[in-house]
Amino acid sequence: MIRDEIRDSIITEGRKEFLNCGFEKASLKNICKGANITTGAFYRRFKSKKELFEEIVSPTVRAMEEMIKENPAESGLIEKILHNSLDYQTLVKFYDNCQNLRLLLNCSDGTKYIDYPHMISQELTKVTKNYIINLKEKNFIPDKELHMFMSAYVSALFEAVVHSYTEDEIKNFLDSVNNFFNWEGILSLNKTEEKWNLY
Repeated sequence: MIRDEIRDSIITEGRKEFLNCGFEKASLKNICKGANITTGAFYRRFKSKKELFEEIVSPTVRAMEEMIKENPAESGLIEKILHNSLDYQTLVKFYDNCQNLRLLLNCSDGTKYIDYPHMISQELTKVTKNYIINLKEKNFIPDKELHMFMSAYVSALFEAVVHSYTEDEIKNFLDSVNNFFNWEGILSLNKTEEKWNLY
């Protein structure tokens, strides 16, 4: 299969323009100029600026969806979150492409990803609720509260991306996040069965 070098160039220049200007203010003219192509060459490959943005961030979006949805209990993601032992290796896909994450977090106004952290929080809330129910056969925290705590947690994880942390800084930061969020206390995961039955 012959690689489309022009398409690759458009993606490279598009990422630069979106990072510098955000989606709404990004200039298609600047993208084409940087890629050394005409607008006609652009439109033969992408229908719109929006389609280009979605193409650029799609690998990161898919990786996040897979990490959250594909057997989260078996992968250990939810268990590590709730037992305050989340590590860099578990989140390697999460932090794998920080440029794309910055696009999703800081540059997505005008796209369907404008509320991306909220989208991730919702998905994590769902799988966490199911995990708790399977563990204790009942969910003992109101859904709204679980969502609020999870939103704060996701926001903290994303801050490492917003502030361009290095891998070592992220590892240290995750230790702090694990210490700060007392999930076992919030969700009473360490209660004895006798105490659980009192509710």
